[in-house]
Amino acid sequence: SAADYLKFTGTTEDQLREQFREGAVQQVRVSLALSALAAAQGFEASAEEIEEAYAKIATENLTVEQIKTMLPEDSMKSDILTEKAMNYIKEIAAQPAEEKAEEKAEESESKDAE
Repeated sequence: SAADYLKFTGTTEDQLREQFREGAVQQVRVSLALSALAAAQGFEASAEEIEEAYAKIATENLTVEQIKTMLPEDSMKSDILTEKAMNYIKEIAAQPAEEKAEEKAEESESKDAE
């Protein structure tokens, strides 16, 4: 039980909360940043991608339809958009510095044109 854990570790409930608070805040910040990036880049999750995500989760014991009752489509869509945003960041990070500078210049030129 939680009380046993606190006793065993010699911590209070407040101390335990504080230990997990920093990680939780960081996770929320990352999630919000990835959501904002996905929206800014115009990423979308197609119906096909959502169905594929459900299929990946399905097992011998749980059908796609059962998974759908447990995981709302909005949740799946959010996961897909987060994955796309992370992949976008990985692509940028993997580019040589010269390509990054060219891409940034092109983005700046297109914004100036607007």
